[in-house]
Amino acid sequence: MDVRDASLSLAAHARAVALLLASLAAVTACGPTSTPEERSHNQEVMDRIGADFEAQGFTVEAASFRDDVENDAKAYLFLRCRDCDQRRVVRRATQALWSSTVAPLHTFSVKVLDTQELREARRDAVVATDEDTLTEEFGERPAPSEPGDPAD
Repeated sequence: MDVRDASLSLAAHARAVALLLASLAAVTACGPTSTPEERSHNQEVMDRIGADFEAQGFTVEAASFRDDVENDAKAYLFLRCRDCDQRRVVRRATQALWSSTVAPLHTFSVKVLDTQELREARRDAVVATDEDTLTEEFGERPAPSEPGDPAD
């Protein structure tokens, strides 16, 4: 093997190591952004929100907070009703989520299905891009969306 072959081999090896390190960094970054205590608190808040809607006569299919490889600090609220104004309910549910102490909160989905009309209304939000609109609609959040953000 001459010097030129050795330098090409060394360069190929260095690229492979760099690719491996970048892949590991990407996988590591996909884990939960919340602590176990925060996840527990957030689920308790979602349970209370769900219970409030159940008390109003809605069927709660899901009221959950997930923060894992597939769901990055995401709140879900899925309600069923019979002959309801889905848009109004989506707005109320969005306000309940936005004004809650769920944190961190990166994204959320609210879905309302009218079982009589078989129509669905939903709102999906990414806090990083929708925060100004949500704040304008519902006011400041009582908890920061991210750890380290100043509480308003």
